[in-house]
Amino acid sequence: GGATEIIMNGETGIVIPSEDPEALSKAVVTLLNDKKKAEEMGEQARKMAEFRFSLKHMISKTERFFLDCAEKGIVYERKGRHI
Repeated sequence: GGATEIIMNGETGIVIPSEDPEALSKAVVTLLNDKKKAEEMGEQARKMAEFRFSLKHMISKTERFFLDCAEKGIVYERKGRHI
């Protein structure tokens, strides 16, 4: 979840290994030196986030989830109640 849902390395951001300050500094310098690339990646990330996390998309995913559950006969319980 989170950033890994949005960041596509080189397209919507730069993925770096965790706890790697050298890789982080290299990525920052790369983007500071290439303003056009930084703006393009930011724009692509914004578009992806607006689509993937829009109300319409989230409702569609939720509806699909419940329809799949109904088709498979899956029942979830919460505090002793079926939902």
